[in-house]
Amino acid sequence: MTKPDRTRDDGLEIERAVKKRSVQCVHPDIGASPQAAEVVEAVISSYTLSSPLRKPYIPDELADPTAHPEILAAFEQAKAQYEAKLGALNDLCHFDCTGDWDPSSMFPGPQLLPIHDLAKVAVLRAAKSIVRLSSSLGMCIPRLHLGMKFSSIKLLDTTHIEKMGRKYNIEEGLIVEEVSKESHAEKQGIHIGDIVECFNGQYIYTTIELEKMLMDRCKDHFEEGNALNAKIDISIQVFDTVKLLRRTANLTTNISDCGEVVDGSSSMVEANGARVDEMTKEEEDLSSFTPKSPISKPYIPDELNDPTVYPEVLAAFEDAQAKYIAKLCRRTALFTSQYRRVDAPSCLFHHEHLHHIREPAKKAVLRAAKSIIRLSSSVDGEPLTNCCGLWIEWDKESKTGTILTTAHLIRSKHPTENHWEGRDEYDIKANVTVHLRDGTTAEGHYLYHQEHYDLAFFKVRVDEPVQLPSFNGSVHCGQDVFRLGRDQSMDLRITHGRVEYWNPASIERYHYMYFLHEHDDCLCDDDGGAVIDLDGKVVGLINNHLSASFVPSSILDNCVDLWRKFGCIPRLHLGMKFDSIRLLDPINVERMWRMHNIEEGLIVEKVSKESHAEKLGIFFGDIIECFNGEHIYTTIELENMLLGRCKDHFNQGKKLNAKIDVSIQVFHTDERVRRTINLNVEVSDHGEVIRESTYPITATLGTSAAVQSNQNVAGK
Repeated sequence: MTKPDRTRDDGLEIERAVKKRSVQCVHPDIGASPQAAEVVEAVISSYTLSSPLRKPYIPDELADPTAHPEILAAFEQAKAQYEAKLGALNDLCHFDCTGDWDPSSMFPGPQLLPIHDLAKVAVLRAAKSIVRLSSSLGMCIPRLHLGMKFSSIKLLDTTHIEKMGRKYNIEEGLIVEEVSKESHAEKQGIHIGDIVECFNGQYIYTTIELEKMLMDRCKDHFEEGNALNAKIDISIQVFDTVKLLRRTANLTTNISDCGEVVDGSSSMVEANGARVDEMTKEEEDLSSFTPKSPISKPYIPDELNDPTVYPEVLAAFEDAQAKYIAKLCRRTALFTSQYRRVDAPSCLFHHEHLHHIREPAKKAVLRAAKSIIRLSSSVDGEPLTNCCGLWIEWDKESKTGTILTTAHLIRSKHPTENHWEGRDEYDIKANVTVHLRDGTTAEGHYLYHQEHYDLAFFKVRVDEPVQLPSFNGSVHCGQDVFRLGRDQSMDLRITHGRVEYWNPASIERYHYMYFLHEHDDCLCDDDGGAVIDLDGKVVGLINNHLSASFVPSSILDNCVDLWRKFGCIPRLHLGMKFDSIRLLDPINVERMWRMHNIEEGLIVEKVSKESHAEKLGIFFGDIIECFNGEHIYTTIELENMLLGRCKDHFNQGKKLNAKIDVSIQVFHTDERVRRTINLNVEVSDHGEVIRESTYPITATLGTSAAVQSNQNVAGK
């Protein structure tokens, strides 16, 4: 017979549980009676640490019953005593888990193994708090009956919360869903759709927080020596959604341990056709606050429910029913009831895969949305386009705000999708309308636009301070982000996605990153809108909502800083287009390293005709490894380096359209030669144009002119 494991002594474990006086051990049959306490004391006195309950066993050397029959008899007697004592303790403390039992969801579930220990601790802590609460309140759980049902603004769709904040400056509180008939809340004029913001001066954001506050208030009530079924006054702050005013009222509530009943208000129609609770004056008079007549549903008592005998009652009922429906419709048309009719819920409301980031994402979106507006443009009365934008400045003295948006807002012609051809035209005299968050509009005044980065700046008169965004200069591939824009109704549009960074198409500028999203997400025309992280900080500005390209915040920071300091956004025109080796397929990167010992740098994709780069013998396929002695790995790093070089140029008092030498290290892939050369480039705030190198055919093949042209093509 093997020796039992003494590290897990069942008797000691049970004994320790019984010795803990803070939690009552209640026998399922005895309950919380005085006899139970006596039994507990008896068990505690019988089983002390000096004589622990131990399981008997026979040592191996005495385990032969024929040689030691007296040992076997003593063992059976000791075992019977042990099982009797153990059974008594199991019954008392309800520790019997050896028979048929219903395990909790946490016990057998392998899917909960990662959080099993934490969840166990949390459940036990919560269970103890319930036991302590019931003990402190005299074995009952009282609650304040408010006479109202609520829903939480915090749990609405984010787009609806943003609209309430934008129009009514309300983002938190509890919406009244129903008011109980003849309750004090009804007498105080609280109706469906009103918002209760505070209870006893404490802001309450969810119904769970409300329940905790009510239980704490009951605990205070009982600790003062009071009893059940008493009346308690609660101070509440109510926002009347009809009159759009805020008031404080004292609500008299009943303390009870029964389930609260909230029944809809109703009114009886009498034989004379009158409503019993009808007020002589309807609630349309909203000049000053007075408690409104409750929204009571009319009904006909059974004894009058015969239309042939009481036709006047039926007529009165139909009239009262029409008034009731009209009142109800007025309440359900309030902004607090509109959330039930969301036609296109946002991704934060119905996407299950976002549950793990929903709360921080909601806060981030609502914070960032305050700085996002919508703009529209027109030329000679003809609509041009709609875009979104960001507040970036507000001047208190002049009460003007500055908006950063996309230059698409004033782009009058867009003949080709190839950005490098430079054929777009912009009308700086276009009429720009700024659609503000409160539903009003203001005229936007043109300040500046930069064609290469597709950015534009406008100023607008704003009497009230505006919310400026925060920028995060770091954004990385795979990061969770949200696109924010506004539709024609100024409603917020939210799209979840992840950041992607790849080499652009040949027709695109190379300073973009990209926004990957679910295909079923509803996108709006949000060019100029923000891309934000989970902290609500801007990490990019949408350039094209169809290609999902955006300008990353590191470039935005440099552009805005240059414009603020110098009134323009200069850039060095290198006369080349690039792809980043780092963004190629790893198979190709490894092959380049293995065969040519190159794994970083920028591959030349195109060289502009008659540029200095072309004259220096740089060709398609060559690799630029360094600029001014600095290794550059991506085209965004290149753009920030070029902007930084322009900043130094202007800080030295120099101007636009000047020439600057840039030292570059080139690896010529055809000759397998690496060399350092000085590239002479122009400082300009226009969009860079990369012209395709061409030559005319002026003679038949085989003549000297044709041969010379072919030599030009070959670069010899």
